[in-house]
Amino acid sequence: MNIKATVGFVLPTLALILSACDGGRSGPVDTSTKVTTLTDSGAGSLRQILTDAKAGDTIKFSTTGTVMLASPLTTSKNVTIDATGVTFDAAGKGRVLEIPAGVAVTLKGGTLKGGVGQVITANVASLSGRSGAMSLEGGSGVRMSAQAETETYGGIIVNNGALTLDSVTVTGGKADFGGGIANAKGATLGLTGTTKVTENTAAIQGGGIANKGSITITGGSVSGNTSYYSGAGIVGDIGSTLTMSSGNIDSNTCTYPVTVATDNSVSGCAGGGIYSNGDVTISGGSFSGNKVSYFGGGVTVQVTTDANKNPVIPKLTISGGTFENNKVTDETRGSGGASGAAAH
Repeated sequence: MNIKATVGFVLPTLALILSACDGGRSGPVDTSTKVTTLTDSGAGSLRQILTDAKAGDTIKFSTTGTVMLASPLTTSKNVTIDATGVTFDAAGKGRVLEIPAGVAVTLKGGTLKGGVGQVITANVASLSGRSGAMSLEGGSGVRMSAQAETETYGGIIVNNGALTLDSVTVTGGKADFGGGIANAKGATLGLTGTTKVTENTAAIQGGGIANKGSITITGGSVSGNTSYYSGAGIVGDIGSTLTMSSGNIDSNTCTYPVTVATDNSVSGCAGGGIYSNGDVTISGGSFSGNKVSYFGGGVTVQVTTDANKNPVIPKLTISGGTFENNKVTDETRGSGGASGAAAH
């Protein structure tokens, strides 16, 4: 009887101990910082929490809905933001997000929309490489060169640091270059998960993304973007790199028509999905339904010259992926539409 009484006492005690330790069965405690309001500023807002953040913080929302922005969001700390179920709307007042040099941000979920690009300022000056902006330089080639700083960049995002977009939607942005995103020299941009860079517009080039840095695509899509000149989906400048192992680049369209000059030289837009003066490596993913007037409906990598007129010869490496239904709209002069890829 005494033994039974002792056992009856010990087991409840052990149960209490296990309960206090969560019995080893529950998950880790959520230590994230919570955004508690959808207002643009003030206590509990994302803007205030980004100001107060410490390096390594994870920020989550305790509610869903739309944040109407009066100015771009930014941070000086390396943070992860889980914005699932939240929309950030710039409503034409500027960009949605700016990442400074030396800062690493991972954004998970959420929609960034309604932004417009701005002219080069101190924090995005590395986009130009020198003192100006991208400009058309004859034929279908476009690169950044010394021009007046009047062109606008990055309708939704300007990245000077290290930005990863995981299942994020970037849409409705407008700029001269990079209607959706402008990725600066030295910056790294990763697209993964179900990220969508879609329905953005560039008045000049790079409807979805304008790239001077490094882009890695392991998932998601760049689709339905438009530009006037080449690179409706993504445009890459001299020295840029783009690596794609999965994802979709589809239904992007550049609208500049094939034009014959008085000296009989022909120009038009190329690279509906990707147009680059930098290296492009494709090992997977798909390119479909992209449209151009001249050549390379899916991908175009083109030789150009640097500021000293020296030739720059980028590399196009394709070891996987699919190309289908990419089109050259002017079939009398165009080329590279059937395969969707061209190197010139």
